[in-house]
Amino acid sequence: MIVRVGHIDYAVRTFTRDELRDDNTAWGRHCVEDPTIKIDAGITPREQATILIHEVIHACYYAAGQDGDTLGEEAVATMLGRMLAGVFLANPHLSAALHQGIHHGKAIVK
Repeated sequence: MIVRVGHIDYAVRTFTRDELRDDNTAWGRHCVEDPTIKIDAGITPREQATILIHEVIHACYYAAGQDGDTLGEEAVATMLGRMLAGVFLANPHLSAALHQGIHHGKAIVK
């Protein structure tokens, strides 16, 4: 899967714990150099969705020119990743409504 954030297209891939030599506590990784978003293959699909949102938030920080943790990036990404995953879980119609509004110009509310 490819996820575009700002001007960068990120390839979303899985990784295993053996691939993370420097940080074996991370469940995901946002990398600008590749550009990739990597997600732990060993966690549940629901956790993977949460981590994908978390890593996309990191990519948003980068695309907005906020390099590093100057605005509490890790705390914000963790909080928003968990909360947005919960919002989409509790509201399965939400992503379809957003898609219809953004891509097809259909009213979300009438």
